[in-house]
Order: sequence, then C-alpha cells, then structure tokens
Amino acid sequence: MGAGYYDRFFDQAHNALKIGLAFKCQIIEEIPCEGHDYSIDYLATKDGIINCKTGKM
Repeated sequence: MGAGYYDRFFDQAHNALKIGLAFKCQIIEEIPCEGHDYSIDYLATKDGIINCKTGKM
C-alpha cells in the first residue's frame, strides 16, 4: 500500500498527463484500484507507448 503521494499531487494537477513506465512482462490486464486512485493515460515500454484508454500502441 502506498502513502497516497501521487493521489494528493494529482488532486492539485487535474490536467496533468499521467505516463507510467514498465517492462512488458509487468503488464497485466487489470490493476486493482480504490476510489481515490488515478489511472494513467499512457504506459511506456521498451517496445512502444500504449494508450491506456484504448489499449493500443
């Protein structure tokens, strides 16, 4: 469990583009989240950038 640092930051930065970094082997279909969590817009891997809204590279 995290300390909520990014959740509090994004409460103040509503229009910020949220980009995550991951190895391809770390990507899973669905990530558990709670009501206060924010989703990312894009996920960057060595193979390319995934649009998290559409699921497409």
